[in-house]
Amino acid sequence: MYDDCTPRQKKESRYKLTDFDETHCNYVSTLDFVVIKQIDECGWSRVVFDVGKLSGDFKYYMDISGDTRFIKGILEATVINVGGSMKKGPIQIGANVKAGVGVEFTSRGVEDVYVTGEASVNVKSNIIDCFDDHISEANGGDKSQPGMGDAQLSDKGVEIGVKGE
Repeated sequence: MYDDCTPRQKKESRYKLTDFDETHCNYVSTLDFVVIKQIDECGWSRVVFDVGKLSGDFKYYMDISGDTRFIKGILEATVINVGGSMKKGPIQIGANVKAGVGVEFTSRGVEDVYVTGEASVNVKSNIIDCFDDHISEANGGDKSQPGMGDAQLSDKGVEIGVKGE
């Protein structure tokens, strides 16, 4: 009866359905210990840390059977971080230069080694600080008296920079 049945041929498609958890995940849990943080989102888990000059991001995937697979890791180290600022009248000018190195790796080994660089210049007003100095001077240096900083005002500024990898 079934001797003439041939199984259907599987047609290959260039389209792939996305993972359900990728598009419909409502579960996000974060365990934050300031220096190190663990973030869980459905089947994905990340461990992120930042300890000054060294930072990292490790990504894991947990499948339905409970097996955990290491997917990707990034380690970055800041080698140079130099900056400074100066106040001149009602204006404050600052500059910062940062350089570092990074390594990207998977379970197969090192995938990429790269250099990072960043330079920025910022200019802002320090009028509120100037007013605070004048108010403090008028109050005889009494720190218990309110100043402009207590009014929750902020000085405006502009920052221009370049960042690259």
